[in-house]
Amino acid sequence: MSVKTRFAPSPTGSLHIGGARTALFNRLFARRHGGEFILRIEDTDAGRSDEKFFSEIMDSLRWLGIEWDDDQTLRQSERPDIYREYADELLASDDAFRCWMTPEDIEEERRFCKEHGKIFRYNRDWAERGKKDGAPFALRFAVPRDGATVAVDDKLRGKTAFETDDIEDFVILRPDGMPTYNFACAIDDALSGITHVIRGDEHLVNTPKQILILRALNLPVPDFVHLPVILAPDGSKLSKRHGAVSVADFRKRGMLPSALANYIARLGWSCGDEEIFTMAELEEKFDLGGLGTSPSHFDEKKMLWVNGVHIREGKTDIIEPLRREFADMGLDVSPADAEKAFSLLKERAETVVEMAEKGAFLFRDEVEFDAAAREKFINGETLPALEAVLGAFSASGGGFDADGVKAALSSVTEKTGMKLKQLAQPLRVALTGRTESPGIFEVAAALGGEKAVRRVERAVNIAKSGGRQ
Repeated sequence: MSVKTRFAPSPTGSLHIGGARTALFNRLFARRHGGEFILRIEDTDAGRSDEKFFSEIMDSLRWLGIEWDDDQTLRQSERPDIYREYADELLASDDAFRCWMTPEDIEEERRFCKEHGKIFRYNRDWAERGKKDGAPFALRFAVPRDGATVAVDDKLRGKTAFETDDIEDFVILRPDGMPTYNFACAIDDALSGITHVIRGDEHLVNTPKQILILRALNLPVPDFVHLPVILAPDGSKLSKRHGAVSVADFRKRGMLPSALANYIARLGWSCGDEEIFTMAELEEKFDLGGLGTSPSHFDEKKMLWVNGVHIREGKTDIIEPLRREFADMGLDVSPADAEKAFSLLKERAETVVEMAEKGAFLFRDEVEFDAAAREKFINGETLPALEAVLGAFSASGGGFDADGVKAALSSVTEKTGMKLKQLAQPLRVALTGRTESPGIFEVAAALGGEKAVRRVERAVNIAKSGGRQ
């Protein structure tokens, strides 16, 4: 059997980290088995669907490297005639029936049940309430009764039996002719030849309904895999109150697509003790046997650690994102200079945004001082050290590498008797504006002799003026 999977988001919001994991697992499973992975947009709820979210979801998937195989993305809102055809078939076989109850009628019955301490459930005897010529009606699926069961053979969780007496006669077509989720989903999975439905476990309650529809229509039933939920660190459902939860949010924060895909793949899936994977390695190693049945917990520190590893190991996809971050700061940085910044900062940054923030001093015309750092290290006490460094740098002729900077500072310690630590921190603040940076030899070399001399000279003048510049 040729494997075919799908990801079917609704364009009612941004791509959540849980949805991204579902899409990734479907793609990885298909690739591992030489199969096909397609994208379907479930947009039959016109009141909640939004084109901006459709575009954002597509963009987020592509950014993550989750490509689909069919160029023609299926959109359910464009297929009402197909769903009507299958609904009519169910109607003809008495597996569906017309229901004239209005939303107000349903709400009245729901309110009555609540007031009398009863559990609300649709009663088939209500179907013709409000029936009259021209009145709109919905189509409901006639769920089999008399103690029947629907068995869901989940490839991760095992078998679960659902009593049909516990499943109400659910709507399959709304009065406006648009299908409901369960009906359109079941029809599209069958017509698209989907062999495996891999999705979140919140859909487990929908699965028996979809199986009932497919069996009534003599359509193939796919294999199901229901993934455990992703929880916040406190054990609650992961939501916006915990911070960034969408792919777009993490992208803005400076996550690399390879790192985010790596991290979400490990939320509920394992491959021995391995932690770091490229997309190609995930495609090679992913299998259902590595999935767990317990919820996974989102750990931001772990995610940032993974991102840091990808930054240090995969510069080829970092230079352009880094340049874009510099551009957002108003800095026009060449690829060569961005490469220089990357080499200098890769060991100290966990995100591209952080790298850009820490490296901006390299490309600004003048250093921007942290007030506390300037007060502590650019003053009369450090003036002798700064003047000595300025003389050594000026004597270098304006061109030096890290070894040259080291030699220049060594000459200062020899001539003045000062220790390197007396020179390093005032020099660091003079060059970067902060008390923390990569190695001072490398920082000065990355700036270049001319810019380094100019910055130390400015620091000397500030120290001489008592900090008034």
